[in-house]
Amino acid sequence: MEEALAVIARLDRIEALALARAPAGLILSELEQLLPEARRWLEGEGLAAAGARNALERCRVVLEDASRSPNASIAAGEHSLVCPCVE
Repeated sequence: MEEALAVIARLDRIEALALARAPAGLILSELEQLLPEARRWLEGEGLAAAGARNALERCRVVLEDASRSPNASIAAGEHSLVCPCVE
């Protein structure tokens, strides 16, 4: 339960930063911290979390790509780095 609450709190911070148009580096930092927290949460969920694990992997790939791009853009809109794992 604590792992899930940590993930929710991190997502709330990311959303607030995105809505406040915080610098991309700050949001990327929060997203990078989200990945290990989400991984710990999913480890406790077992097979029921397979879809979430796939989404987490897609997030990791997008974040790696964005961290290599000097022109990475982050927006609060649909299909942004705020939630890159949503298909």
